Amino acid sequence: MIEFRLFRFLRSVSLCLLSLILILFQLATNANSAQVTLAWDPNTEPDVAGYKIYYGLLSGQYSDSVDVGNQTSCTLSNLQDGNTYYLAATTYDIEGYESDFSNEVVFNAPANPPRIDFDGDGKADIAIYRSSNGGWYIKPSSGAAPYGVGWGGGASDIPVPGDYDGDGKTDVAIYRASNGGWYIIPSSAPSAPYGVGWGGTTYTPVPGDFNGDGKTDIAVYQASNGAWYIFPSGGGSPYGVGWGGDASDVPVITNPGTYM
Repeated sequence: MIEFRLFRFLRSVSLCLLSLILILFQLATNANSAQVTLAWDPNTEPDVAGYKIYYGLLSGQYSDSVDVGNQTSCTLSNLQDGNTYYLAATTYDIEGYESDFSNEVVFNAPANPPRIDFDGDGKADIAIYRSSNGGWYIKPSSGAAPYGVGWGGGASDIPVPGDYDGDGKTDVAIYRASNGGWYIIPSSAPSAPYGVGWGGTTYTPVPGDFNGDGKTDIAVYQASNGAWYIFPSGGGSPYGVGWGGDASDVPVITNPGTYM
């Protein structure tokens, strides 16, 4: 429990004091985002109309807010894993006057490393890609029945699973080096696979969430000049970064699993 200082409720003719206790609890994460639930003691002033929660990535600077009405709890969702959020509360009356901010609560959204999680339960699934026939064979960590997906099989095909649609589930995807094509089955719309041309025979696929929006970005590394070429999955202009180029350089990408 975190207690907040007394703060003033601004009115046209007078000042009124109230206290607020804000409790931060019940946090959860999925493969891309965290959520936090807050609760507070009600203000007993007869003309209180509601409460607002403010939050942001800098202390004392709140880029977002939510009006929760006249209730004493709320849940903030879609918070980015690994970020530190600063939160404060206000209350307002029926005339629209709003109090000062409460003192601040800090929430550290747990870092949730990327993983091969086809069912979105927060645990890595055991899976293989059989290059001889383009078959994906997946054993879900949830205990659901194993299943297979046919996607790939070309001589130059490389599996590049990732959460390209940002729904918290790993998408089946391949990179076809012979033509630089990325072929993706989004888990949010499996009946609408799509392709993106980005790369070629001299490029290495290096997918990752380079802009932190919770979606895997299409990206390739060119060893001959140490260039990274990134195509953001969430929109925005493609861009390049020069980093590497020595004959012994290997691009570092990770996809650790959490099985337990």
